[in-house]
Amino acid sequence: MGKQSGKNLAGFGKRKMPNRFNTGKKSRRLEEENVAHSPASTSSGELPNEESNGVVSEEETVYKEPSMYDKLLMTLGSSSKSVSAAYKLRKRQEEGISDSENSEDDGSESSSDSEDADNDEEGVDDEDPEMAGIEEHSEDSENEDDQETSAFDDEETHDSDAEQDLGTSSQSAVEPSMCLSSFDIHWGHKLTKAEVENLSKKKWTYEWEVPAVGMTKGNWAGTGECFTKVNVEHMDRFSREFGTDDHEDEKEITPPGLEILKPHKSSKPSDFQVLFGGNSKDDFMVGIKFTKRSIKLYGDFYTSDIIVASSVGLLKKIDEAKLNKEKDVDYLSSIEVLVIDHADVITMQNWDFLKSVVEQLNHIPSKQHGTDVMRIRPWYLDGYAPFYRQTILLSCYSNPDINNLFNKHCSNYHGKVKLVHEHKGVLPKVVLQVRQIYQRFDADSIEHFDDARFEYFTTKVFPKIKDSVEGGIMIFISSYFEYVRVRNFLKSQSASFCLLHEYAQQSDISRARVRFFEGKRKIMLYTERSHFYHRYKIRGIQNLIIYSLPERKEFYPEVVNMLDGSNDMACTVLFSQFDLLRLERIVGLASAKRMLASKMKMFSFS
Repeated sequence: MGKQSGKNLAGFGKRKMPNRFNTGKKSRRLEEENVAHSPASTSSGELPNEESNGVVSEEETVYKEPSMYDKLLMTLGSSSKSVSAAYKLRKRQEEGISDSENSEDDGSESSSDSEDADNDEEGVDDEDPEMAGIEEHSEDSENEDDQETSAFDDEETHDSDAEQDLGTSSQSAVEPSMCLSSFDIHWGHKLTKAEVENLSKKKWTYEWEVPAVGMTKGNWAGTGECFTKVNVEHMDRFSREFGTDDHEDEKEITPPGLEILKPHKSSKPSDFQVLFGGNSKDDFMVGIKFTKRSIKLYGDFYTSDIIVASSVGLLKKIDEAKLNKEKDVDYLSSIEVLVIDHADVITMQNWDFLKSVVEQLNHIPSKQHGTDVMRIRPWYLDGYAPFYRQTILLSCYSNPDINNLFNKHCSNYHGKVKLVHEHKGVLPKVVLQVRQIYQRFDADSIEHFDDARFEYFTTKVFPKIKDSVEGGIMIFISSYFEYVRVRNFLKSQSASFCLLHEYAQQSDISRARVRFFEGKRKIMLYTERSHFYHRYKIRGIQNLIIYSLPERKEFYPEVVNMLDGSNDMACTVLFSQFDLLRLERIVGLASAKRMLASKMKMFSFS
């Protein structure tokens, strides 16, 4: 038995083992390759009990067919060290090798160079040809690989994305400190006792001030480094395109003897000045990209972090992509957070534009655009991106169009949250003693309530004003489609009327206002969108008819207060059970429910 233990099996080179198992990378690879060829010896130099009994324990090397993912990593690893390191990390994880086994010990180099060379030659013969090109490294390159793989191990503790985000992992291996956010740096700082004693006794001095946005006379003051200072690229272009035309700080030089008239204060309401002050262009698109040291405006839409755009600007890009096959809007496929701000203002433009844009979000892109396929999430390819997208819809009020978009296109799998507000109404803002008569008409369904409103107006309301001698009747209409319908009806009745709508030219508007004020036209049709964009104060109104309630509640007291100087001081309002959302914003939720549930059809407020 002792003789047998001293002999070598035929075809296997004898190898000395260190006092403890070799945990080095190179020796471990050789052990895996030649595990069926080299019998393991104990620390005393004797073979295990199985060999001493004449039984040799051998492990068979099982060949595993590489997957498509392995082949992709091997192909990429030939040209990238970071990819090669990621592949080796993957192989170690599959083999169940811990990180502690990755470090090389001084004792692992005790074997002779000749024995290592023999073992290397035998290992190459048994090794897969494709694997040989990746597994073979010199001792100098192994140290570099260890550094790279250790960086990948650190990255794995955060999100296990070492294989998916190779670009990020390789960058963190070179510059690990640059990946830390200010939040991590803040919590990672260790205070010394001297710093603690200094902080408790320190008298803070505020060294910098910056203007506070939204506050005319407010400033931010702070100590230390000013955190609000950031380099914004192309800020001049942004200010030039979207800035205001205010030149209050500029002094004008005038010839002597000429007086400068100071600009008078605007008579427009405050909400109008906020919306239309400065640049009110509704066709724009701006890409914003955040880097480590700056913010870049007007960046490429495919690489931008934020896209600020109007529905008109986006729809133009979509139409251009449909006409020109070389163009596309694939940057809309990766929208993860959608913020629709001022949805109530968009309803005064064209809501169908916004609806068409939302329907184009999160589609499968038509081109790759340099996308790393290893970072694509599976549910994106399955078409489930709309169910992961977060949509924030901001509006001053709710209407059927906004509710429809919220119900059909906001389908996050976590659910929905909406604000339910109880309105108190705006009737107290009517400062005149106006007799406000609300007349309810019945409608069978929401599909026919427009027809029911028009029929009620033509049969119940218009006959009373048709033969009016005094004139001064203004009909306020919310929708442009309703306006067209009433206009055509007045033409068929040969009525004396003038028009004030959002598409009218300024000369036509001025002419219509003068004719109405002088009594040359008895009826004026005035739309809500025209009032939204201009806020005219119409003079000469004697009788007001609100054909349909306005969407914006502040318009109601503004229009009713135009009766100032009227002899009649009367206002007639038409409504149905399908006008609950508008009605509750004007008369209050409690009054609106009572008016819809009552058997009476006429209600008076004064």
